[in-house]
Amino acid sequence: MAHREEADWQALSDELSRHAERLAGTAGFWIEELHGSRGVGRLEDRLFPTASTIKTAVMVAAVRQVEGGRLAWTEPIPAPPQERRELSPWSWFFPEGQPIDVDGWVNLMIGYSDNTATIVLRDRIGTDTVNRTLQELGFRSTKLLSGAPAEAVELAQLRAEYGLGVTTPREMARLLKGIALGRFAGPAASERMLRILSHQYWDNLIAVAVPPGVVCASKSGFVSSSRSDTAIVFGPTPYVAAFYTSDLSDRSWGPNNEAARWIREASGIVWRRLAPGMPYEPPPGWERYLPRGGGFDEEV
Repeated sequence: MAHREEADWQALSDELSRHAERLAGTAGFWIEELHGSRGVGRLEDRLFPTASTIKTAVMVAAVRQVEGGRLAWTEPIPAPPQERRELSPWSWFFPEGQPIDVDGWVNLMIGYSDNTATIVLRDRIGTDTVNRTLQELGFRSTKLLSGAPAEAVELAQLRAEYGLGVTTPREMARLLKGIALGRFAGPAASERMLRILSHQYWDNLIAVAVPPGVVCASKSGFVSSSRSDTAIVFGPTPYVAAFYTSDLSDRSWGPNNEAARWIREASGIVWRRLAPGMPYEPPPGWERYLPRGGGFDEEV
């Protein structure tokens, strides 16, 4: 049995690597079983832009601040002035000064990838606190680059190259794994983070290839030159997956972007290999109902 399972993981690695070669750009990934240490990857320790996947790290930092008594889950933080917002769903429309509690901002940041919510939480917690938390938890490559103080020259240099954040496929997959296994917070807080990740509006990449009855706790990120998605998939063999791309030739927006298709197809490869007894294909017409952000055409 063990030899057959190892062969299955090797076959998964081979198939995903062949699939990665087809992308007009750079593709990296790390897939690891949730309850175990077997994993497969390609460029898994290479630095990639996080786009909005770094918001998972901001959530972890916020929760740990709550557990440490330095922040309250119910603390109200007012909606900022318009000039300190980014155009994305949905807090762009909030009245200035509208009090929204930490719970609300975290759910907006993760579930809808609301960029203004990220700015609000980043400013309340501090970029240095988020990065210090990541360091304490053993993540050496994953960093939030937005909102760094002027004297943080290294972060400024990284931001010029990577944007909002930087990570590796292996580290981001293991950040999700740590959340799922309760390694970064207490049981109640860990469960809440899982539930928030599971209430995902932007479920148009990894989750498309997973049956809707299977919990897929995910966080994606899009910028013009990069598409990424990360997820915990609670299938017959639970696993974590992180797919990252960069240097894309196709920088178009919309569901037919090449990297978006690549991630959906890669997710299907993983699902078929790790859940052979639960075959699944999206029903005809599924593309018509993919999330589009309420008409926004912004980076998320």
